[in-house]
Amino acid sequence: MGQHPSIVKPSKVLKNSSGIEKEMFVSNTFHSVGIPLLVSPNLLRQRGLGQIDLARLVKTPTSWKLDVVEVKSSILKSPFKNKKQYQRLNHSTHFLALIFGAESKLHFISLN
Repeated sequence: MGQHPSIVKPSKVLKNSSGIEKEMFVSNTFHSVGIPLLVSPNLLRQRGLGQIDLARLVKTPTSWKLDVVEVKSSILKSPFKNKKQYQRLNHSTHFLALIFGAESKLHFISLN
């Protein structure tokens, strides 16, 4: 169950949108593929894990892949800059991957 973080920047379509519109666009686009997952923040907090913004399961030819996304308003707020937050998010991704028996990937999306 390998975890490979990545950073993605949304398209230019989002430049003139409000923060909520941008988040809705990212959510709709992300959840248009695979099976969307709703993960209780309480479940994660009780285990000392980080809350996640978006999650989905995607069927690959041989298995399932779990994609977890953290949406940030700025690349400057990237969890890569905050080691503890990154670790909590990474542990959340790993925890969910174990539950679903899936490979996992943690993504960070900057809205600007």
